[in-house]
Amino acid sequence: MPKPTKRPAEKFEQFVTRCMGDETMNSDFPDDKQRRAVCQTQWAKPDKGASRMAAAFAGAEFKAAETAKFNDKGQLVQRFRKDMISVGVYRHPYHEWSMDVTPERMDKWVATFGAMRANGIDIEVVVDHSMDAEAVRGYLVDMFREGDTLYGIHELIGEDSIKLAQTVKNVSVLIEKEYVDGKGVSYGEAITHSSIVQQPVVPGQEGFVPIAASRGVNSPTSIFVLSVEGTNNKQNPQEKTMTAEMLKQIREILGAGEDFTEENMLTRLAERITADTDEKLKLSKDMAELKGQVESLKSKDKTASKVDPDILDDRAENAEEKIDGLVEKAKITPKVAASLKEILVGEPTKRNAYMLSRKVSGTDESITRKILGALADNDSVELGEKTKSQALSMSRSVPNADLKPDEKEVDRTSEIAMAASGHNAP
Repeated sequence: MPKPTKRPAEKFEQFVTRCMGDETMNSDFPDDKQRRAVCQTQWAKPDKGASRMAAAFAGAEFKAAETAKFNDKGQLVQRFRKDMISVGVYRHPYHEWSMDVTPERMDKWVATFGAMRANGIDIEVVVDHSMDAEAVRGYLVDMFREGDTLYGIHELIGEDSIKLAQTVKNVSVLIEKEYVDGKGVSYGEAITHSSIVQQPVVPGQEGFVPIAASRGVNSPTSIFVLSVEGTNNKQNPQEKTMTAEMLKQIREILGAGEDFTEENMLTRLAERITADTDEKLKLSKDMAELKGQVESLKSKDKTASKVDPDILDDRAENAEEKIDGLVEKAKITPKVAASLKEILVGEPTKRNAYMLSRKVSGTDESITRKILGALADNDSVELGEKTKSQALSMSRSVPNADLKPDEKEVDRTSEIAMAASGHNAP
């Protein structure tokens, strides 16, 4: 079965919700995060014959410019839409390296490109991968993925560069594994230039497609939208322009800075949508875990209610006898015994089933039995009311009167103990 496609006038969240619930999508992509990513890719796909700009602006029409124009610096410039690399495993015929290019890898390149551009790094368009300044023919001003293909907007400068793009149709990207800029910022794997070449590693490329002339910073950007919505009559696209004021308002809405420009707008919006989606997925996962914990507690509560109260009473009485026995053997104090009965046994009308029953706690032995067993191995404690010095001193009412020989010895021991503690014998 084919993947879902967006319907006329369908909004992004509406499409993703429908796509996420699609039976075929759930069967083919059981993992929620993967399925959402595929749905987002489906949304980004333009209608047949349309462009990425059309997909971005819901019904917009993308027009190609046939002639170059001069920018505000007096340079003749032309922008071209160019496919650079497609999904597949590539092996270099001479250097013998290989690379598995996936949609996810392309998306990372796009995000890295946006970060590099935001930090003022120019990604050059050169000839034959040359690093000489004379080989520079222009710059990459945008990068995006459509389906299984990575595209770049190449802004070529000068008549010779523009003619070269009309003559040579192939490019080759330079990919650095760990790119670090002049300020020491690391970007990881990144595309650092696009080169016009004759024999690329990536075969089957299309030619350069002219799309718009380069503009000055303050020049308006053309956006094409339908002039009337909700009508069955075909409408001619009405061109509107993005002014500096409109760009400022968009920045304020998104909380973006000056690095959010008309050139990188689509890339930055894609990054924002991806980040928001990842956050929603994380929250959904956290909520699912909490729901599972609540359901587990409810299950234990239901299990506890099913335990026979007579059995609980028997186990409670048995536990209390063991606790009293620990006191008699001087393993614990009466105060500790009272606390244990409250915690491990509970009141007669409200027994602690979780502690008394291994069926409820899910342990191999009841928690009460485990704790009392451990305390039984405890060393005996000297209880305050039975300490030797106190018992001896309080057994005498009149000092040194009518004492038997053994009592005198006891009294002597008491006096020595009192003296050692810094007190006089009574």
